[in-house]
Amino acid sequence: MAGDFTPMDHDLPDKEEMLAIIESTGDSIETVFYRIFLLWRLFDRQTIDGIMHGCGARSIASQLGGKPAFWESVANVGWLSFKDGNAELPGFTKRFKISAKARREAAVKRKQEYRERKKTQKNVGQSMGQRVDELRDTHETNASPVSVSVSVSSFTDVKETPIVPRDQLSDFETWWKVYPKKSGKDAACRAYAAAIKRIRASGQEPKQAQATLLEAVKRYASSPKAKSRYCWNPATWLNGGHWEDDPSVWRRGEDDPHEVDDAKHAEAMEKFLAMPD
Repeated sequence: MAGDFTPMDHDLPDKEEMLAIIESTGDSIETVFYRIFLLWRLFDRQTIDGIMHGCGARSIASQLGGKPAFWESVANVGWLSFKDGNAELPGFTKRFKISAKARREAAVKRKQEYRERKKTQKNVGQSMGQRVDELRDTHETNASPVSVSVSVSSFTDVKETPIVPRDQLSDFETWWKVYPKKSGKDAACRAYAAAIKRIRASGQEPKQAQATLLEAVKRYASSPKAKSRYCWNPATWLNGGHWEDDPSVWRRGEDDPHEVDDAKHAEAMEKFLAMPD
């Protein structure tokens, strides 16, 4: 059995009984030690009380090796007993307490009990399931039909929440018409609301902030950059705070090598803003 061990005495090689067996049989101490270990293991694994019925010195020799005379020598020192046709190991209970065989039998019994419990639980579960099905069928048979009426107006009354405050929608539409590149209107609308809030934080009134963005986008729309393929997306322009740019930087056209980096940044920002919230 995995994990079992046979207890051995630390001073076994020095015991008088060992020396007597060696003197009687002429075997080496290693041979005697090993056979005593096999003897204890045999009784531990095959018995629960230290008695092997119908077993004599010849039977022990056939299982563990050596001649019958060797095992009779073991019996002579009191480590084994042959009587009434049985072999008995003196002090078995003290040495092993619970034998490996007894542990195996207990384990088998526990497994059987566990399987019985699982079988019982499965049967109970099936019975409960059948009962639930019966109750459900009875309820469905006796239940009265339920009519549900839904007013179409309950759906049509729902209005989409605006992306920006209502008082800014018309100003955003005006700004949107001026911006040269019509791409990502929802993202631009959010960016517009954020830009208004940012400008107002500097001390401007709402109308002043809207005018600031409108004047800036008009200047940008007439620039070479806005007319080139490197024109920023609307949201990119707003999120980047480009209404504060020096208009001279917008004079770079399509052939300006610096525009390559700007285009990459614009493309990356566009992908970012297109991600779902």
